[in-house]
Amino acid sequence: MERLLIGWAEESIVPEKKVSLAGQFFERISEYVESNVGVTAMAVDSGNEQMIIASVDVTSVGDEILNLAREKFAKLTTEVDASKLIVCATHSHTSLKMALNSEKMGRSTISILEEFLPKGKGYTQLVTADETVLTPEEGAQLVTDKIALAAKR
Repeated sequence: MERLLIGWAEESIVPEKKVSLAGQFFERISEYVESNVGVTAMAVDSGNEQMIIASVDVTSVGDEILNLAREKFAKLTTEVDASKLIVCATHSHTSLKMALNSEKMGRSTISILEEFLPKGKGYTQLVTADETVLTPEEGAQLVTDKIALAAKR
């Protein structure tokens, strides 16, 4: 009789700084934490095979984020092949922005929005990210660190 072993761990991805909230056509800067956001990892071991599924409270997880999380996980442990770490997003529109290179993020959602505004109308930004706000690069490092840690735990 085979045994299936299952375990899980959670890690918070709430940073010390304010965040630029992802998922809208206008800039939103957090003022406080209403609900924690985090990573939940579930490890499954059949005795012959293993896998870890990590769910992250962000809008999406691209290949660059997945690859960096796997690299960090591989540095923490060799117990599970890093290629068996699967990462998915809950698609939260009230979580932090993340990118390994924000210059490669493409067009801003504000520039897309402005295409659809009536002629002569423009978008007036109400808030702007400053040094007190987590950058997308800092967000990517934080999230991938926490994915790797939750997966190891």
